[in-house]
Amino acid sequence: TAINTDNTQWQEQWAPSDGHVQWIDTAAPQYTNDDITAQETHMAWNVNSLNKRWESGELVDMLLTHNPTSISLSEIRCDLAGLGSPWELRHTLNAMGYRNIIWNWCVAPKIQSTKTSGNFGIAVFSKKPIANISFGVGNKALDREGRTITGTINNKTFIWSYTPCSRSDPT
Repeated sequence: TAINTDNTQWQEQWAPSDGHVQWIDTAAPQYTNDDITAQETHMAWNVNSLNKRWESGELVDMLLTHNPTSISLSEIRCDLAGLGSPWELRHTLNAMGYRNIIWNWCVAPKIQSTKTSGNFGIAVFSKKPIANISFGVGNKALDREGRTITGTINNKTFIWSYTPCSRSDPT
């Protein structure tokens, strides 16, 4: 089914101009102190294209195999519209217990192109509420690349970032 991206409401929910989206299920269960002190697992994965990992089933396999409390996905390389059917991903994650989803994708134009998505980007999926959410590092130009999300889960602050390896030589 084609997505009608001319709809203003759709744009606000699925394709905001700043690349920041938060899917928070307000009907998610409240957690007790026992839940807070339980073993937590927090993972990071450079997916090198979320779309590829979603379409191949690798994303769901990773979540089912490791069952992390939260997972940070770096180098997502897409916006929500680039996923084709982002609502399917949202419903799948919700069914798996990931009811707190934060997105920060690149809205900076590519060099020699007008396309803004397809580079960088980060997403965080969490089974527990994420508080004190912020995007970027405070540098307006760099923050348009969608590389950093900061948030707190159970009184632990996380700085999730996509920081690629680079070389000093151009080869």
